[in-house]
Amino acid sequence: AVQRVDFDSEGAGRFILGHLRCYGPTSGEDLTDAAIAHGYRPHDGRAFGSVISRLARTSQIRKVPGAVCLRRKGHGTAGGVVWEAV
Repeated sequence: AVQRVDFDSEGAGRFILGHLRCYGPTSGEDLTDAAIAHGYRPHDGRAFGSVISRLARTSQIRKVPGAVCLRRKGHGTAGGVVWEAV
């Protein structure tokens, strides 16, 4: 399988951080959808997991304590995470 290498994960991270600063707490699924709508299209939507993980690991975003939301994607998965900028 050929892997696409043109996904701008750094740019996607900047977009997600800016989105959270502008619009406030947002679910991970909505962040992914917004980034894709703005041109950050990875080979697989799950690629955003590493983008969000990096932002959380570097303390730029965090989970909103106690906030969960209904999932629209995934099969048999738990509630969605709501993120906010730090």
